[in-house]
Order: sequence, then structure tokens, then C-alpha cells
Amino acid sequence: MRPLLFVYGSLRPDLPGSRLDLLQSCQTLGPAQIRGRLYMARGYPALLDALQDRVQGQLLALRDHRAWGPLDAWEGCAEGLYRRLRRTVYPHKGRPVQAWVYLYGRSLRGCARIDSGDYGEWLRSRGETESANACRA
Repeated sequence: MRPLLFVYGSLRPDLPGSRLDLLQSCQTLGPAQIRGRLYMARGYPALLDALQDRVQGQLLALRDHRAWGPLDAWEGCAEGLYRRLRRTVYPHKGRPVQAWVYLYGRSLRGCARIDSGDYGEWLRSRGETESANACRA
């Protein structure tokens, strides 16, 4: 079985400014959501575990395990910026599945919460086409 990846921000293929170059070995399976809380952290969306809230995104299937190297590098896993962990994901069509997701690994003090849980909606509400820094200096 191919590994699954839930994406909610800069890797989300349905958003402008997405890092499509990193997703060439991925197949988009469709919209999905995960339990969590979304923030803007230094120009990028950051996901934290939270049972009550939901975050919108896309579910992807990796065609090649070698894709993890560039994805982990982009997410700053070696530096502890994000951590790749398995979580339950709820596709809009179908049953819940276990998928990998990048959770934020640093403090979010002073960062704005994205109340809707949808990074794309957050961008559109601001008339933006790419990530924007929403943390106070």
C-alpha cells in the first residue's frame, strides 16, 4: 500500500503558490480533514493536534518512497520546524484512514490562529495568493 500524506498549506495542490515541484510523485486523492488547530507561523500555516477543531486539506498518495527526503527537507524536519507523524484523516468521500501529516514543532506564541481551519479560505479572505507572515515581531 502506498503511504498517504495529508497536506493543508504550502503543499496543498489546490492552492496558488503550492510547491507542486515537491508533489510530482504524489497522486491527489481528494479533499479531507484532520482533527487539529491551524495557525500562521512565520509565513506558513502550522498545524497542532486538537480534538475539537478540524483542519481542511487534501489527501495524497505517494507513488515513490524517495519523495519523503525532499518533503521532509522542505518542512524543516531535521531542524525541528515540523514533525512528520501519523494521524487519522477523514476524507470527504470514504472511511477514515491513517496518513502522515506535518505538525508544527515550535512555539506558536504571538501567532494568529486560522479559525476556519482552512488555509485556502484564509488566503482568499485576504486577497492573497501566497503565504503571508501573520506572527507579531
